[in-house]
Amino acid sequence: MPKVAVYLVRHGETNENVQSIIQGQLDTELNLRGREQSRVVADRLKSVPFYQAFSSDLRRATDTGASILEHHSIPLILDPLLRERYMGSLEGKHVSKMNRRLLPPEVERGRDFCDRCLQFWDSVIIPLAKIQDTSSIPLGSGEIGGATEYINILVVTHGAWISSILHSGLVAERNYRGRENAGNPVYNTSVSIVVVDEDGHGGEVRMSGNICHLLKPVVKRNVDVVDDQETLDQQSS
Repeated sequence: MPKVAVYLVRHGETNENVQSIIQGQLDTELNLRGREQSRVVADRLKSVPFYQAFSSDLRRATDTGASILEHHSIPLILDPLLRERYMGSLEGKHVSKMNRRLLPPEVERGRDFCDRCLQFWDSVIIPLAKIQDTSSIPLGSGEIGGATEYINILVVTHGAWISSILHSGLVAERNYRGRENAGNPVYNTSVSIVVVDEDGHGGEVRMSGNICHLLKPVVKRNVDVVDDQETLDQQSS
């Protein structure tokens, strides 16, 4: 029974990223650089034999996913569980308008956001790790390399989503190994890889926030990420 390798890819750049505008679940579009970033990460991942591909249903993610799948003959499955954190009345505003210690009450609480991320993981990813017959599934080592072959899954989503699932979800709550690999910033079109153990019992963060495919400067601040989740939960409860 092979392990599952999940490739978490953040969407390409938007004008809102550049302008430090809080996007949350606003349906914003890729800008010119974001479309180019998507083409570049697509070229990077073209040799990974993806079995399935999932994406947030927001356009900046679906367009990034569509670019990647130009090299793969599989459909892009849209899932609202992969949407960015809902930021309520802060969406569309400059980050300077946000008080990180006292957020509006309608903002999705950190605890609820993490639970939503884990809901996707438990309902979609874990069952793949329990597949008994893989004779019809394309396997490969992908970017991990070595002799081990994996069921490779593509997930295109958002910066705060990836940060939440890696840190609060898999490492902190599910005791996944690789805490030392999970701390990199999640830039636009960065690639993070998580390996799920056989039967879905545990796993390891192998890579986070990798942008070796990008040669041009990227936006280095993700204004949708709230750093202190415990403080956030206390203030918004």
